[in-house]
Amino acid sequence: MKKLTKEQVAIIGAYTGITCGPFSDIHRLAEKLLERTKLKLLMKNLKVLRVCSEVLEFENGFKLYSEHRQDCCEDHYLSFDDLSMDDFDGLQFDLSNDNFFKKIEGYGIELIPIEGHSVKIPGYGSNNGYYSSDLELVLTDDKGFTKEFDITECQSQKDWA
Repeated sequence: MKKLTKEQVAIIGAYTGITCGPFSDIHRLAEKLLERTKLKLLMKNLKVLRVCSEVLEFENGFKLYSEHRQDCCEDHYLSFDDLSMDDFDGLQFDLSNDNFFKKIEGYGIELIPIEGHSVKIPGYGSNNGYYSSDLELVLTDDKGFTKEFDITECQSQKDWA
């Protein structure tokens, strides 16, 4: 029989009212869950605060950008160059789940607001065929929360070879 983890014991204790371990374990789990809840609340109903060539910044400080770990002879990215604040006028986004964007194979991504029109962001890639074409969408608050999504197929690619 396997031994329960501290988190499992804390969950059983919180659910049944019968503590099976130290209160500090229940407290630690509660703090962890509250932090997740607080973070989710901070990620709802967000407006875009700033549009730059490589990043979108939301009013709570969260940033959305693409990332490619370049080796040598390749370039893969989402292009925010043709976007302006007008594209996001009146739109709010819920970043608390993975449904805030859709992948568009061979093109880029589509940001899905809570209400209103979507915003499409093209992805581009080029390399000599030898190096990686990996591309990730990164959502971060630069304070410890980072979530990455594989969007490799969401780019128009051109090989140099």
